Amino acid sequence: MVPQHSDTPEGPPPSLSPVIARNLEDALRAFLKTPTSSVDELRSALQGAARDARDQGLAAEQLLIILKAMEQRIGSAIPEDPKAPTASRTRLIRAMIEAYYMR
Repeated sequence: MVPQHSDTPEGPPPSLSPVIARNLEDALRAFLKTPTSSVDELRSALQGAARDARDQGLAAEQLLIILKAMEQRIGSAIPEDPKAPTASRTRLIRAMIEAYYMR
């Protein structure tokens, strides 16, 4: 008999602690609504999420996936500057990665 391989994960997808995930989602919602007024709140939420992810043994890539899933669940895209269409997303991802690796 030939073994069958599956790409199905062996358990639930990686996630943050419920309180941390809620804080990050709330901060992301506020940022998407008014990008200039909630940067500090978002940065603080990203730092908390990064700490939680490290504590749970999640890789930075998994945290990026969680952040993208939140953006999709909220149903709003990260606002973009017409002159630099990916700048806002790049800054958000950079802030998340820095929070993850800068303890």
